[in-house]
Amino acid sequence: MHHDLPALRELLLLAGVSLFVILLFQRLRLPALTGFIVTGVLIGPRGFALVRDPELVRTMSEIGVVLLLFTVGLEFSLSELKALGRRAYVGGLLQCLLTTALMAALLVAFGVHPARAIFFGMLVALSSTAVVLKMLTDRGELFSPHGRSAIGVLLVQDLMVI
Repeated sequence: MHHDLPALRELLLLAGVSLFVILLFQRLRLPALTGFIVTGVLIGPRGFALVRDPELVRTMSEIGVVLLLFTVGLEFSLSELKALGRRAYVGGLLQCLLTTALMAALLVAFGVHPARAIFFGMLVALSSTAVVLKMLTDRGELFSPHGRSAIGVLLVQDLMVI
């Protein structure tokens, strides 16, 4: 009885290459997150194509982001966001508005249509909660005052997207 489990093979390949790259990056004193990104580029469909199915890559990356954001939910409650108060709300709102405005103005100056410039400004304004959370966790700064403030601002940004 022969069973073909390509997803399992690709997950094992991903885990093995990730382990090697992360160990190398630790030796070089580089962030683990960068190692994960490098691993994805190396083994993905546009790298050495060890993982060929773009749909599987997309699904695995979405599962990873969901799990990482789940840990945000475990670490950061709604009551803690409320405790940050105006600082998180105003900081998140101002960061999004100012970044959008500055990027849109720059793009319009280069001849991009204003509607398209605003759209790309909004894209640039959003930070990746998952990436920042991983970096703060790796550095042991998740529970620090600036770590909590950063996560509060990022969660406000996430709520703006919704």
